[in-house]
Amino acid sequence: MRMTSKFNHRSLLLLLSLVGTCHSWPSWIEIHVEHTAASAKLRPGNVTICDGGSAKLSVSVQGGTGPWKVSILRDYKYFDTLLINPVSFAWSASAVATETVETWLPGAYTLGKVCDAHFCNGTVSSAPFVVSFASPPTAQILRSAPVCLPLVKSFSEELLLLQGVPPFQVELALVGTDKTVSVKYWNAGKQTLPNDLLLHRGLWAIVQLSDSSGCQADMGSITWLSTLVVQQVPTGSMSMRSDVCGNENAQIDVKLEVGVPPWSFSMLYPNGSVFKSENLTKRTYSMSVENVGNYSLVSLSDYVCRSPTMDAQSTNVAVSAKGGILKGRIENNTIQTCPGVFHVVSGEVQGKGPWSIVIHRNGEFWRRIQHHGVVPAGDKAGK
Repeated sequence: MRMTSKFNHRSLLLLLSLVGTCHSWPSWIEIHVEHTAASAKLRPGNVTICDGGSAKLSVSVQGGTGPWKVSILRDYKYFDTLLINPVSFAWSASAVATETVETWLPGAYTLGKVCDAHFCNGTVSSAPFVVSFASPPTAQILRSAPVCLPLVKSFSEELLLLQGVPPFQVELALVGTDKTVSVKYWNAGKQTLPNDLLLHRGLWAIVQLSDSSGCQADMGSITWLSTLVVQQVPTGSMSMRSDVCGNENAQIDVKLEVGVPPWSFSMLYPNGSVFKSENLTKRTYSMSVENVGNYSLVSLSDYVCRSPTMDAQSTNVAVSAKGGILKGRIENNTIQTCPGVFHVVSGEVQGKGPWSIVIHRNGEFWRRIQHHGVVPAGDKAGK
């Protein structure tokens, strides 16, 4: 007689008691209980985890008698055993129980075997669940030196290095302003920067970076390590405040028109020597020169850039002499005198009047004389 597992325990006891009272039945009974083999399935898929992230493996079982043990393989090597309990006491062969296990390790996960409460002859699915590891995207500007305009007219050199899962979205901002430039890159590796950066001088920095990994970029380190300075080459000018006049030197002003202090310059003198001045903090530098001739600004550099060529129209001045050298003398070199006796001290000056004459006594200031006398025509001296 064949009995299925649908018989309950109470019916089986009643049947056995009847058999015991009936002497006409055989002395033994063969009972067969049908057993449904368990099956386990791993939900297949692909997932990428970032630094500090994890993935969950979902395993479901059906059939057999719970609880079940399911072995999990990682890259076809033993990884873990998952214990799954029935969802309720009213368990049936068609019911499904599911459990999850968390992992932080990349790899291809599959099922090894499934065992129920009595047997280990269950079937398992073969489709893998693949966990990949991804690092956050990074960006680095490979140029540390500033970009000086107009020497650089466009970005032909690959100055940006991107690492991650393409495509990338990069946003750069001009520090201190609301100007931004956003560009999409379809590949990792070295890339060229957008030429829009050359339209505005200043410090450009990467402020946003994303890729297809889903990992958040560490913008705190990227922003300040990936910067680019765009600056115009410095320009300067020279101007005359005064020419050589008599025994007075000429005054020349050298001015930093465009640039970032501290700045430096070198000047070519008429005699061929070169004068250099460095680490200037004020934008105008005044200097005194005594020789007539042409003075030329031959080089100019600021904190950021160096000017390769100088504009001859604004960096050359010609110093000329105006008026002869003034001379003066006192005619009475030595006078013997007595107290109360006055003497006339006379002298002579050469030059073009009127004159302002300062007289010293015993090496110290004594008197200033304004001379407005009329000098005979053709005579440059006055007395």
